[in-house]
Amino acid sequence: EEGTTIGGFGSAVLEELAHLAISQPRVLTIGIPDTFVTHGSIQQLFAELGMDASHLLLRIQDALDGDAAA
Repeated sequence: EEGTTIGGFGSAVLEELAHLAISQPRVLTIGIPDTFVTHGSIQQLFAELGMDASHLLLRIQDALDGDAAA
């Protein structure tokens, strides 16, 4: 999401899964961390935050590889 990880969409999904008593949900939350973000173009900031296409692909592949190992 193009928002913060704290209180963002991913947090809402995890909260609902917890409410439904689903243990160990597999949810990958990606968003802007709760830290100061410098100024720059959207492309620069996304790359810096690991939210550009290449970084997202790596994070998703890592998450899927971790699921395969489990």
